[in-house]
Amino acid sequence: MRIDFTLTLPGMFEVENIMKLAQELRVDILAKVVFSFSPDIVMSPLALPRNILDPWLAELIDQTSGAMQSVLTQLRSRPTFAEQWPDTYIDSIKKGKKRILQLEKIRKDVYTISDILASRPAVLEWWNQIDN
Repeated sequence: MRIDFTLTLPGMFEVENIMKLAQELRVDILAKVVFSFSPDIVMSPLALPRNILDPWLAELIDQTSGAMQSVLTQLRSRPTFAEQWPDTYIDSIKKGKKRILQLEKIRKDVYTISDILASRPAVLEWWNQIDN
């Protein structure tokens, strides 16, 4: 048995808990990053600007090992959405945020993406500055 973990932006808040769970269960983690074929996938860690993503990755890398640490380390060398799609990044993250907020409204979510991001002020500030 192993834990199959797809790293998303909200999932970055749970890396430590997933590592602890794997240790408790004495299982490996199969870690990967959410697919990001376009810059409107705001649920990807790569949607974050480099100045927010890199320090967070450094913290997480120090707390992890194995496949999880490998995935986090690889994110450091992958281009962020702003780097990969500089001409469409701003409009795309606006589109992605609008989609997330629309889904929250349809589902009548009580616990929202803003609630998740709130525990990391720089990430919440980034989210809040995206016009919707």
